[in-house]
Amino acid sequence: MLVEVQHEALRLAIVIVCGNTNINQNSINEYFIKNDIFDPLIQLIISPKTSHMAYEAIMLLDILANYNKHESRNPYLTKLIDIKGEAVFEKIMEVLSSTCIKCQGQYIEIQEDDEANKYLISTVVSYVGSILPWYGSGTKQHSNVSDPELAFVRL
Repeated sequence: MLVEVQHEALRLAIVIVCGNTNINQNSINEYFIKNDIFDPLIQLIISPKTSHMAYEAIMLLDILANYNKHESRNPYLTKLIDIKGEAVFEKIMEVLSSTCIKCQGQYIEIQEDDEANKYLISTVVSYVGSILPWYGSGTKQHSNVSDPELAFVRL
């Protein structure tokens, strides 16, 4: 029960921190700068019990570390630089690696869907072009359309 509450609180914190179009103008972020939650976030990242929350904890830590980092001293950025334990960085790299692999898989899936739709559109345009008598009049008939966008423009 406690782990679920922690997870929802972490998600809520991310929503609150990102609640403005410009994160550096979000005055609520000053609360998190003054009331440091760095150590609890690190514990969420490295603890085996809360490993499913590591992605969100890293995201929140990253957002807070980049908040006004050029205008004032940011305790999150300072503490991140001072970390000596390899376990934290290994977990961060593990999460980043799995996130990149997941994004790559989703991109490939989208590309495969695009290819399937491209061939479907090409087939439909070819069929419509073959049954319309005015399609291609005065020009060469195109029975095999390879570019669906060009075929649509010609319609």
